[in-house]
Amino acid sequence: MKPRIAIECNFYNTTGSKPIETASAYVDLQRRIRQKEGIHFIWITDGPAWDRMKPTIIQSFKEIDFPMNYTVANEKIDSVISNLLSA
Repeated sequence: MKPRIAIECNFYNTTGSKPIETASAYVDLQRRIRQKEGIHFIWITDGPAWDRMKPTIIQSFKEIDFPMNYTVANEKIDSVISNLLSA
């Protein structure tokens, strides 16, 4: 089976329930994806809201296999995708 990658990107300027719900949903998605062979999940998220919601983002990044902010994604996304597809 050829590997597949799901990528989600978002940016949050303000705090609130939306970024918290999104983080929770992506942690749940990651758990379900881990049960499927050949599927990987990359979450790219950024924005000043995360500076004020550090516990949420720290916990989410611990549970998601390939979390990135925009800076890391810009520098590493090509190599991460290449490695995942060649595995």
